[in-house]
Amino acid sequence: MTLEKRCFIEFSDITGVELECSRCHVKMMFPSFDLKHLAVQCQNCREVFFDPKGQDLQMLAELGNKLADLRGRNLKGIRLQIEVGKQIEDLR
Repeated sequence: MTLEKRCFIEFSDITGVELECSRCHVKMMFPSFDLKHLAVQCQNCREVFFDPKGQDLQMLAELGNKLADLRGRNLKGIRLQIEVGKQIEDLR
């Protein structure tokens, strides 16, 4: 027997991005995906999240902007399913 647990979210439920430092585990919530407001490094221990010259931060901001566009369209009948790996499954 296979046990499966699913979680569906509406696009309107996605309101920002939370970053957790891999070194000190401080969590920072950013309600905007604006590049000016997203952190490049941890505000507590200064661990670098993103290479300022790399594309990772830009890609995260683009993803956030696309999700914001979808939220603004007020789509009905569409839900987003996010598949997560074993780490989450271990919480059962």
